[in-house]
Amino acid sequence: MPSAAPIPRGPSVLLLGSPAGLLGRPGCPACWYTAETGDAYLSWFALEGHGDADMITRVCASRGMCASHTRRLLDQPGAAARLTAVYRYVVRAAIGDLGAEPAPCPACEQLSAARDRVLGLLLEGLCEADRRAYEQHGGLCLPHLRRAVLTAAHGDVRWLVRFMASRLSDARPGMDVLAGGPDPDAQARAGHRGALARRLSPGQPWTCSVCWAAASWERTSLADLAAASPASAARDVLCSMHLRDLVLLAPAADDLLGCHAAAQRERLGQVLDGKPRLLGIAPGWLSVRARRVLAEPDCAVCDGMRTAAGRATGQIAAGRSELMPAAFRLCVRHIRGLRAVDPVARHLASEAAREYGAALLTELDEAVGKRTQAPTVGGSGHARGNAWRQAAAFLDGAVFGGCPAS
Repeated sequence: MPSAAPIPRGPSVLLLGSPAGLLGRPGCPACWYTAETGDAYLSWFALEGHGDADMITRVCASRGMCASHTRRLLDQPGAAARLTAVYRYVVRAAIGDLGAEPAPCPACEQLSAARDRVLGLLLEGLCEADRRAYEQHGGLCLPHLRRAVLTAAHGDVRWLVRFMASRLSDARPGMDVLAGGPDPDAQARAGHRGALARRLSPGQPWTCSVCWAAASWERTSLADLAAASPASAARDVLCSMHLRDLVLLAPAADDLLGCHAAAQRERLGQVLDGKPRLLGIAPGWLSVRARRVLAEPDCAVCDGMRTAAGRATGQIAAGRSELMPAAFRLCVRHIRGLRAVDPVARHLASEAAREYGAALLTELDEAVGKRTQAPTVGGSGHARGNAWRQAAAFLDGAVFGGCPAS
């Protein structure tokens, strides 16, 4: 009988053929290729990667994956037993050196490489037939168009910008054009914001005070934008993630997307109004100034979250935080931020984190040893069967939107 195919020792790379192969289906080719790459990578992690020594080393160096990819790992079948074992290593590495600079999320690196492979192949040079297929199926979404134009080393890119401008003018574009997609994490983020609205302050079990402050600002800001008129809300530039979050909240989502499309169309017009021949460059190329105009400004909500997080960190360091005595319960991601503000506050937060992390490790070790996730309550105040989720929140409080692990 034929034997089963062996499980690969590393995450596979989805094959890329030619631009024509990428343009044979509707939608942004970079979006669907990176989405399929992400699904394959997380599936590989569930099947094999969680037991691979090199992968565990990378996850330890990054102090876990980013909040978005961690939420997807938590939702996988069999995640409890799998992540209980993984987080034993990650938590131990984290409390062993709380001041270390974390490495990038391995899943994000995989997706960034996939995106750049697609864009590089498309910009290598599309023939006339490829351009017709590009226009027939819609081409790149706006975020990937920006990335393509800003990173391209050569080639005719003005037609890409011109085609996007026509898409934004001819009809009211959908979310897939303005923000790309799909976004499997959007509903989870909305659920955590709803839970945050019912929680007035951080407390037991362990929640990060800085993550709570940033998430509270995010929730309030999105609610204010949703209550404003679509034209007023469109004046604030939003990243793809927060544009999706706002559309889920806004009562007039179509009008909101139309206003955002008009604002983006105006910016593309500024790029196309330039006269590259007068600047001594090729007709199909963009000037440095045009590329700067095309670059996406910082998201207004993301900026506000960073400001709120910095303000909470400063209040904790100054001893003026309204969150006392929970102020020094910070996730691993935010403990480093106290070092530059106040070494004493960082020492207090680090000691609290080490104590909590040690109790968490005991529960993780017991769960692995007993091969069970029975919901018994330990002395540290949270369920032993929930230790793997508590570990995710301990490493990065943004995983649960500033709320306790649930």
